[in-house]
Amino acid sequence: MKRDLYIAAILLPLAALAGWKTSSPGPAGSEAMAPPQKETAAAPTKASTREERIKRPLAPPRTWKALKERAHASPAELQAELVTLVNGGAQAVFNGEQAWLLQHLLKVDPAGTLREVRDHCRDFQSDNVTLYWCLWDPEGALTALLAAKPLVGKASNGGSMGGPLSFTGMGRLAPEKGLKMILDLPPEQRSAGFFASLLGGIAADHPEQAAAYFERIVADGKIPESNLSTVLGALAAADPARATDWAEQHFGTLPDKVAHELVKGMAKTDPERAEKIYQGMMSGDADDRREPAYWISQALTDRGIDASYKWIEDNAPPGKVEELKGNAWSMWAWHHKDEAIERILKQPELLGEARGGETLGIVQSLGREADLIAVVDALPADQATKLRELLTANGLLAPDPEVDPTTSFLWLKRLGKDPAAAGEILKSMTEDQREELASTVNGDNFAAGDDPRLMLKIVGASKDGIDRKGGHKGLARLTLLDSAEAVRMVEAMPPGEARSNAVDSVWRNWKVDDSTSATAWKEKMLGGK
Repeated sequence: MKRDLYIAAILLPLAALAGWKTSSPGPAGSEAMAPPQKETAAAPTKASTREERIKRPLAPPRTWKALKERAHASPAELQAELVTLVNGGAQAVFNGEQAWLLQHLLKVDPAGTLREVRDHCRDFQSDNVTLYWCLWDPEGALTALLAAKPLVGKASNGGSMGGPLSFTGMGRLAPEKGLKMILDLPPEQRSAGFFASLLGGIAADHPEQAAAYFERIVADGKIPESNLSTVLGALAAADPARATDWAEQHFGTLPDKVAHELVKGMAKTDPERAEKIYQGMMSGDADDRREPAYWISQALTDRGIDASYKWIEDNAPPGKVEELKGNAWSMWAWHHKDEAIERILKQPELLGEARGGETLGIVQSLGREADLIAVVDALPADQATKLRELLTANGLLAPDPEVDPTTSFLWLKRLGKDPAAAGEILKSMTEDQREELASTVNGDNFAAGDDPRLMLKIVGASKDGIDRKGGHKGLARLTLLDSAEAVRMVEAMPPGEARSNAVDSVWRNWKVDDSTSATAWKEKMLGGK
């Protein structure tokens, strides 16, 4: 759990920063590397005792092996499902119950998984997959990534296998080994970002060692003067005062690039010092100042959203006020959900802002949808229209076919939000809507989530019933989760070809765990066939 929370703490601000225009350097950009030389697919190494304490894998819902080997899901289908999840909102993949799927694919086929994500997701999302791997299994990931040839497809760093590489995990778990991995690289492949991420990991878990490692890295002369700021920023996270003193002695007047990295490093641990450095930056350009302002305003959310808003209003670069407020709201709201929901119910117009979908997720996470719908229903029509569209798009309200005749995606969102009520919701739909929805679930490209019961309800409400691809897949997954429930469902079906096919699907998945019972049941149902 500690490992998963640490990963989320790194990836969530990176996702927020990715909203800025891509021509600007983001936090991950400094970790890019030249394309490595040779491809290998090294297996993850055995973890140390300390690593096992940190890296406790999520408990999967008995599914990853089953999905791959027994439930009609090939590795390619699992990769397609991962792509769907990443494109739908990466947070759940990195810090939620779907993380088991990402972990599994990074074990069995990391190169293929990264290739699929790079080819079908936005750059910042695929970069986050690589960063997740480097944090979750640092030695296994870096061994493979540093030896890999460039992959064909999108890559924000020019085409290397995984995009931005990070030594943060190595800094946390094995600093000496991580430093050796960097120093063993050819000079042209070393990056200041590698040293910086290593030092960032050291600062996180071994802050008392950060200054000594910084001095060693600088003394080795492996970093050009122009890149010193990157590593200095990592020291600032562990020892803001020492980092500031060293920078002032070395540079005299701090160049903006150095000030930028110092602010980024120390904003969380020493926001007052970070603000002082920010105010002393020489450049007045909004794009140069926006990221330092982001880090400070994020740190100030610890004092409350209003404190952060006040600082932004007084100090944000021109044209960046609303953007920074949106990012601050996102950080604060997810850490103070109860307070955020009360503010949303008093100010539902917050949903109409840039972070509306994310804000709605906070409401849903605490089951307050009905309260929000009641507030929106009470608004004048001209104020409620856009908010109702947002609620519909996120599955809280039924779609209106007169507004959008192609509604299967919206219906799936709605059913997914309330699987227990799916039966009644399906009855309320027209026959054409049910058939369209079943056709989507039966399609080749449909990647269902973790609820096979919902799949079976959807296809079961159609004229063809469950004897189609979506029904077979749903029944197979249900067998893996609860074989007794799958058996009861099949036994309740009328005799015929559809039931025979269902018996075969249950048997093929049940027999892996209990061949004797599965075979005896099949013979009883099919008369020894």
